Amino acid sequence: MNANTRNRIGVQGEQQIRKGVYVAFIDVIGAREYSASTAQFYTNRIIEFQKALYEQQLYLSSNNNDCAVYVYSDCAFMYSKSPTALLDYLIRVRRYSYCRGNGGDTEPLFFKAAIVKGDFESMDVCRLAIKGRNEDSKKTAIADNIVEGISFSWQAVEVYLAHERSKAIGIWVSPSAAKDKVVKERLLNNIHFPLSRQEGPQIFSDVRFIKEELVDSVLDDILRAFFKAKVKSKKFEKYYIPILCNWVQSLDIKSFSDNTTKLDQLKEGDGRMLYLLGTGYFERAFSSVHGLGYFYLTVLNHIYKTYFIIKRDSNMEDIKSGVQLPKSIDAVERYLLRLKRVQSAIPSMPEEFMGAAARRIFLDRLTKLR
Repeated sequence: MNANTRNRIGVQGEQQIRKGVYVAFIDVIGAREYSASTAQFYTNRIIEFQKALYEQQLYLSSNNNDCAVYVYSDCAFMYSKSPTALLDYLIRVRRYSYCRGNGGDTEPLFFKAAIVKGDFESMDVCRLAIKGRNEDSKKTAIADNIVEGISFSWQAVEVYLAHERSKAIGIWVSPSAAKDKVVKERLLNNIHFPLSRQEGPQIFSDVRFIKEELVDSVLDDILRAFFKAKVKSKKFEKYYIPILCNWVQSLDIKSFSDNTTKLDQLKEGDGRMLYLLGTGYFERAFSSVHGLGYFYLTVLNHIYKTYFIIKRDSNMEDIKSGVQLPKSIDAVERYLLRLKRVQSAIPSMPEEFMGAAARRIFLDRLTKLR
């Protein structure tokens, strides 16, 4: 952390109150599972997480931004006056953490985070404990103190609870934080599954991937981790559906598919995810995962928004007529439309996520396949 941040954190007993800031909480997915393997492996994972927070700090503290990060083992609280700086920071931490594998032996680190807007208050726990005592008692307590720590106000609890409700590898952004225009431009609608397997998905605002993150080796590492999670724990397998949905929606499909004539042309580069979808990889590897049909619908929804839908305003969408999909994308769509899990998922897909225009296109093109 920069010197100013260290000073703010390090002053014993000084109460810190920041009004109208962006507050975030972040922690490593599956940290307890790491600790169940070996102490050294768990320790190494935590060190890597803390290193990511430390090495990317300039993105948070640039331009004299009022900010601080409070790290606790496998998690951290933070606040920032600038929403842009906070998003830049979390994106860089994400990129650093997810890219650690680079297709090699080192596993990437995945995390979930939440952001709210409000006030942030911190206070040394000893000062808080002796609040209300007389002056002599206070002096004695401080002189004899061997306890250190920081206590946070209810806003920190709010962002922690929001993070706990999220069942996604991603960055959950509250409606209050998403109102900021700069923040809104960097978000997308995503889905997660906080309830039982019988329930459909719920929508949340997530921070979209930047182009530099959409790398083949990172995708391969995500899929390897997803497969391991599926084998080891039903609890964590559903956390990977949102990261795949974010990946697909962050793709600029036209930039790599408009001149393609066959699916194999997407095998490498930006189109790799769609190649894997069109060749049935996800059905072979993840057929038992709850929520896979909704991921497929997210792919179709993104294709339809890219090629067929014209957005008139926040509530109105028109459908282009006479559109021909590139043959590679057409192959992906045809494959997904025929899957029963896709057809059965659409009734419970939230309309705020997949709107009326996309549903009409889906039903029309499904009918033409039969």
